[in-house]
Amino acid sequence: MKKNIFIISIVILGLLLLVVLVSYKKNSGVKTEEFSNIENMIKDKEEGIIYVSSTDEEPPYYRYFLDKYKTRITKTKANIDQVNDLLLTYGVEKASTLPCFIVYSDKKVIGSFDGTLNETETNEMFRYIYYNEIPTKMIKYKTLSTADEYIKKFNSNELTVAVFGYDECSYCNLYKPVFNKVAGDKKIDIYYFDSNKYDEKEYDKIMKLDIPIPAECTTDGKATTTLEGFPKPMTLVTKKGKLVGCVLGYVTEDNLIKKLTEFKVLKG
Repeated sequence: MKKNIFIISIVILGLLLLVVLVSYKKNSGVKTEEFSNIENMIKDKEEGIIYVSSTDEEPPYYRYFLDKYKTRITKTKANIDQVNDLLLTYGVEKASTLPCFIVYSDKKVIGSFDGTLNETETNEMFRYIYYNEIPTKMIKYKTLSTADEYIKKFNSNELTVAVFGYDECSYCNLYKPVFNKVAGDKKIDIYYFDSNKYDEKEYDKIMKLDIPIPAECTTDGKATTTLEGFPKPMTLVTKKGKLVGCVLGYVTEDNLIKKLTEFKVLKG
């Protein structure tokens, strides 16, 4: 009798374990979808991550995304041409290889990245696409540790481009990848000053240069100066201690290039 009870207990425990494993798999955060239905899924869902591979392999770090970002991953099979046709539809840069991750938000694809990166690199690329946080190895803009360094450039015979913003500013964060890319692609020095992270005394020295900011570069249409206060992000181009030109707020890459060409920073 006792032996039968023991056997029955083992069977019940085995069944319970099986139920738990099946339940875990269903709730693991990974959903499988046919690639032909991916675009419909993007339009139906607010946000998520798609792992595209040529095999049935599980996406790496899916538990990490689920735990840290509460984001579920959909896996699908496709070839590189199918992936790039999808990315092209949303104006996103082509993927160079498979597997890859595709990030979508607000019912549209916003970026993709290599699926073979390590965990740290994967996190950095996701945050770059989703939060505009540029990975250290991809930063092309420059920072200056002291006000005197900037003041020297401000008074020099060279055109100096400086962007003023702060990390809590959403438009500053949208703008950062733009001027970062222009700095890298055009091989020019663009200096970034985060007013909340830059040394307060050093930042005040720069503000006391009292650089004039014309009405066309303010939100209220009234001229101001760096000392009086100004909207951010703000791009200032200076030479010989004078303002050459300014760019108000977040602008696209094409518009920034157009402005820097107008100010003679870039050749036409």
